[in-house]
Amino acid sequence: MVDSVQTPGTATNQYCRPNCHLPLANALADEYNERPSWSHLTVDPMTNVMSSLGCTQVMYCAFRALLEKGDEVVLLEPAFDIYGSQVILMGGVPKFVSLKTDLSGAALTSNDVFTFDFDALEAAISEKTRVLVLNTPHNPTGKMYSREELTKISSIVSKYPNLVVFSDEVYEHIVFDPEESPHIRRVFATLPNMWDRTLTMSSAGKTFSTTGWKVGWAIGPDDLIKKMTDLQQWVNFSSPSVTQDTIARCLKKAREPYEGFKTFYDW
Repeated sequence: MVDSVQTPGTATNQYCRPNCHLPLANALADEYNERPSWSHLTVDPMTNVMSSLGCTQVMYCAFRALLEKGDEVVLLEPAFDIYGSQVILMGGVPKFVSLKTDLSGAALTSNDVFTFDFDALEAAISEKTRVLVLNTPHNPTGKMYSREELTKISSIVSKYPNLVVFSDEVYEHIVFDPEESPHIRRVFATLPNMWDRTLTMSSAGKTFSTTGWKVGWAIGPDDLIKKMTDLQQWVNFSSPSVTQDTIARCLKKAREPYEGFKTFYDW
């Protein structure tokens, strides 16, 4: 952060673009484009990236930009409490689908205990449903949705042309198994035909232990990102340039060797 403030020419003391501070947009585009699971997609820093005051305000902008009064939003319980509150603030209607619990297994992990009720999900979605919120790794259970689960969810989503998915992935790097890292595993937006209807949301807060800096972002198709940016321009105009510039630097350094590990993420 000191470097961001003191380096000449960074313009971190001035307003940045309402979309995203360009160095951060470039760093995020590089970050996602280098992930093998995203290799069939191309994230354009100018049109596919939006930043805001943490993932919380990213989601607020998305809900405000997309929801009309009476629109329904499907939430998977247990769910982060902000989801339902924001939906109600927008005049939307939360529809809850509970994860099933199974305690019969010998080796009980969050992935084993909490399973998905696809019939309940399909029953909760209708022509009134505007948004489905996914959260993986899941808060508060720690569950990570499998490729098979995400694929089944996508097959349900594909039946409803107006349905948009918010994929909250703020805990994406906090995993025990390297094979589950976001650089390897498939996330929802990378599934067939899901890019155009998915907003992938994340933030720096959990990954870098900087929740107070409030730097969050969304990656998604041009039209959805533009709706969010157009809204943000009339709310807070843009997010602080200095924290965005700092996280742009962190994202680059995080892929370098750190404390004896291949990368900061591995550490």
